[in-house]
Amino acid sequence: MASLQILHFVEDGQDAPAMPGRDREVGMQLKGADIVIESLKFHGVDLVFGYPGGTIMPVYDALYRSGFRHILARHEQGAAHAADGYARATGRTGVVLATSGPGATNLVTGLMTAYMDSVPLIAITGQVATSAIGTDAFQEADIYGITIPITKYNYLVKDVSKLAETFAEAFYIARSGRPGPVLIDIPKDVQLALAEYAPVAEADIPLLKYSPKPVYEYEAELDELVAMISRAERPVLYVGGGAIISEASEAVGRLARMAHIPVGHNPRGVVLTRDGRRLLVANRLEDTISVIDTRTDRVASTISLAGPKTVSVLRHGEQTFYTARQSFQGQIGCATCHIDSTFDGLTWDLEPDGFGRDIVDNKLLEGVKDTAPYKWNGGNPNIPTECGPRTEKYFWRSENYDNETLVDLSTFVRSLPPRPNRWRQPDGELTPAQERGNAIFTRSQDKFGNPIPETNRCVYCHSGPKGTNQKLFDVGTRKATDNGNLLKSAPLTNVALTAPYLHDGSARTMEEIWTVYNPEDRHGRTNDLTKDELNDLIEYLRTR
Repeated sequence: MASLQILHFVEDGQDAPAMPGRDREVGMQLKGADIVIESLKFHGVDLVFGYPGGTIMPVYDALYRSGFRHILARHEQGAAHAADGYARATGRTGVVLATSGPGATNLVTGLMTAYMDSVPLIAITGQVATSAIGTDAFQEADIYGITIPITKYNYLVKDVSKLAETFAEAFYIARSGRPGPVLIDIPKDVQLALAEYAPVAEADIPLLKYSPKPVYEYEAELDELVAMISRAERPVLYVGGGAIISEASEAVGRLARMAHIPVGHNPRGVVLTRDGRRLLVANRLEDTISVIDTRTDRVASTISLAGPKTVSVLRHGEQTFYTARQSFQGQIGCATCHIDSTFDGLTWDLEPDGFGRDIVDNKLLEGVKDTAPYKWNGGNPNIPTECGPRTEKYFWRSENYDNETLVDLSTFVRSLPPRPNRWRQPDGELTPAQERGNAIFTRSQDKFGNPIPETNRCVYCHSGPKGTNQKLFDVGTRKATDNGNLLKSAPLTNVALTAPYLHDGSARTMEEIWTVYNPEDRHGRTNDLTKDELNDLIEYLRTR
C-alpha cells in the first residue's frame, strides 16, 4: 500500500490552521464542492483519503476551508486501498477522492477489491467540465462506464442541485444489503456551480430500482440448509467476513452452539473451533490435519487425507525443506529464510567470524540449478555442499542429514523453476526501451568510442541462459566489513524480483548498483550513461 501522511495545506510557507466545520443554514446557496463536504459531514464522515488533481481541486479547496481530516496517499490506488482498510477496521463507510482521467482509473483495483469483499466505499472523482465530456478533453476518461461492472452503483452528476440527494442515495446503497463501493463522478463546473443546500437523509429518498433482498425471501434456501445440516454426519461451518459485515456473528455463534458444529472464521491453514478447545492445522506436505488440544497444546488426533501412498524424492525433499526438525530446538528451517521456496529479501550475518563481519544478501532459489559455485564468495562447489555441511555447521548445529535426505533436498532445490517473467512480452519480442538496454548490455565500446575491456562488459560476467559465467570478480564493491573482494557473478534470473542488490544488499534498487556503488566503473562501464540510458538497461535486465 502507498505510504500515507496527514495532508496539511500550506500557505506562505506556514501550515494552515485547522478550521472547525461551520454549520450551514438550510436553504443557503453553496458551491457544489461545499455541498460535497457538507453531505459527507451529514452522513457521519470525518476522514477521507485521496490524492489531489486539477478537476477535483474545488472539492479540495472546500476540504481546506472545512478543516476536514484528510490522508494524503502517494498514489490513488493506495488511497482506495486505505479507504477500504479503514472501512473494514472501523465498520464505517470509507471515502476516497481522486481527479479525472488517470487519477480516477487508478482507483479501479481498490474499487474491485471493495466490490468483491463487500466493503462500503464512496469514491468521489473529478471530471472535465460538462461541455467537454465526450470530446477527448485532457485527462478525460469515462470512469462512469469503466466502473459499472465493479461498483454497486455509480453516478455522473451534471446538475448541482442533485448533489445532496445523490450522496444520500450513494451512502444508503453502499451500506445496505450486501455492502459495496459506489462512485460519484462530478464535473468541475458542477463543483463550482451554486445551488441551495438542504441535507437529505437516507430515509428520505425513494429508490424505485434498488431494494435489498429482505430476509424472508431466503426462507426456502434456509429450509434446505437446515435439512442438509441435519443429514450431515460431521458438519463444519466455514464462515467468512460477510458474517461480520452483516452483523450476523452472534447468530452464527448461536447456530454453532445449538448444532454443536465446529466453526472457523475464514480458515487459512489454521482453524480454531468455536469453543476454543481444538486447533485444526492443515499439514500440506503430509496430507493430514492435526487436531491440537488447546488445553494441553498437544496433538490429540490426526486426520489422514487421501494423499499419495508413496512419498516421491521431490516430495521428501520438499518436506525436508519446510521442516525445522534438524535444527537446534526446532527453531529454524530452510523456509525460514527462503519463504515459499523463494527468499526473504533480507541480509544476514551467518559466518562465525565476529558480529557484523561478512554480511550477505539472501538470494532467490528459483532457477538456481546449474549456477554453481554457491555463496557470494563461491566457497561451495555444489548444492549438496551448500545444503549439507555448510547448513549443518552454521544453522542446524544439532543434527546432520543422512545421505538420502540430503540427496532428496538437493533434488527439490534444483527442481525449483523460475516463475513467469511479467516484463517479457508474450511473443518474446523486446520493447524499444528493452532493445536499447540490450544494446548497452552487449556493447564493447562506450559512448565516446573507447573500447571496454572484455572482463568489464556486462555480457561477459552475465553470460549464458541464466546470466552468469559462474566466475569470481572484483567489481569494487568491497566494504570494510567484508573478508574478501572476489565475488561470484550473480545470476540474472528474475533479477527484478530480488532486491536488495549486491553481495551485502547495500543497493536498494538496480539503479543504485551503478549510481551509488560503481564510482570507478569496475562493475561495468556505466558512468557515461544518461539516466534514460540507465533506465533502458534496467528495463532490459528485468526481462532476464
